[in-house]
Amino acid sequence: MVVLEVYTKCIKVKYKAFLLSKATLVALLSGLVSVILPFVLCSETGGFWQKRDVVYVQPDVKFTGDFLFLATSSENPQVISCSSFAYYKKYMKNFDTCSTIKVRELDDNHDGKADSLHFTITAGLPKHFKMSSIHLVLPINYTLGLPCTFHTQSAIIYQNFVTSSLTQISVYADLGLKQSEAIRCSKYDLAMNPDYLLIDKENIQSAKFENIIARYAESKLKTTLDNVLTTTNPTQDSTFTFNLILKYPEHKIYFKPRFWQIVKLAWMQYIAVYIIISWIILQIKTYIFKNNLVLMYEDKTNINKKYNLQ
Repeated sequence: MVVLEVYTKCIKVKYKAFLLSKATLVALLSGLVSVILPFVLCSETGGFWQKRDVVYVQPDVKFTGDFLFLATSSENPQVISCSSFAYYKKYMKNFDTCSTIKVRELDDNHDGKADSLHFTITAGLPKHFKMSSIHLVLPINYTLGLPCTFHTQSAIIYQNFVTSSLTQISVYADLGLKQSEAIRCSKYDLAMNPDYLLIDKENIQSAKFENIIARYAESKLKTTLDNVLTTTNPTQDSTFTFNLILKYPEHKIYFKPRFWQIVKLAWMQYIAVYIIISWIILQIKTYIFKNNLVLMYEDKTNINKKYNLQ
């Protein structure tokens, strides 16, 4: 007659030891190591307690509408000062020779973010005014979206020292970003940049261009002009035209991830390490108990009753 295996069951054997024994200590340590060691390994490799992360994203840059344009001469004490700021409009109005200001923000891919800025300013040149330096400040609002929501104030700053008589300068550049520390991701956080354009009415020195630049230099996050290309037109015309064509490319952003951002990525690494460590610990524990390296005894009192063994 043919005999077939139709059902199987395992016999569970209990091994017991006293509370204050080496066997209990081995079981306790193996459980703790299985849980804690994956945390330690993940933290050492950057999985947990991640100090910073990197993301490439195009910022949402908005021109605020304010501007400051200064032109100086090494041979003439007179300056050209054009600005929308109240201090310059009040105290340097006589030096404002600007006749035309044009600003265009272009959204080439229609995603709701500006991709470039075109800024043009035209100023009349006083007689015998040989331009030696040009300074431009355009305040902007700088906003990042997911995964790190961040908003701050920054500026587009251009400086050029001229060695010959010019009536037109065209600048082509990309907006860059410099960070002295990782960004803290929080909604509408203005804490990283000081009020570099804040002018104290009681302190005239705060309105000086060099002091504005000095305050901006202390910012932990600064926008810069990268890949700058310049064209000039050296003529003897009585007007000066400055053109700025600025592109907004993707920026490499260093940021401090929030707790849930860390957990979302770290738990997968932890589970993978936990499975490997648990298997290794189980093999070690099985070897110790099978070879009776610690004192324990088998509890078989319920085996016959549970499995109906004779």
